[in-house]
Amino acid sequence: VDSSSINGGVGAATVLFDNGEEITAIRKCIGKAKYHAAFEAQSIGAILAVHIAGRGWRGKDITIVIDEKGAITTLMVEKADLGQCILPSFHEKIQAKKGFSERLVKMRWVPGHKGLMGNEREDTEAKK
Repeated sequence: VDSSSINGGVGAATVLFDNGEEITAIRKCIGKAKYHAAFEAQSIGAILAVHIAGRGWRGKDITIVIDEKGAITTLMVEKADLGQCILPSFHEKIQAKKGFSERLVKMRWVPGHKGLMGNEREDTEAKK
């Protein structure tokens, strides 16, 4: 999962890899940077990750890698606080996907995605 600000806008993207092979990518324009933060875009990126992982991907576990610690911490809590209206969507998306009960959805923090396959791809997608 990655987010990016470019030309006054904020975008989120996720790229699904399986054994080093890119399977698919998805991106979302969040809106103007003056109204949206990287934290929000990263959270939306996690929702996109669950969405594409649920579209026929047959892998077992799902690991969502994010470089925003605040997004991970908040996404792991099932009850949203005031102002966190998009976070329930993450948990609802996981519960709605058939077969996810047998899968383990993990969140992993990496500093700036250093050394992580696909970081440049996600960054490119987030800027589109």
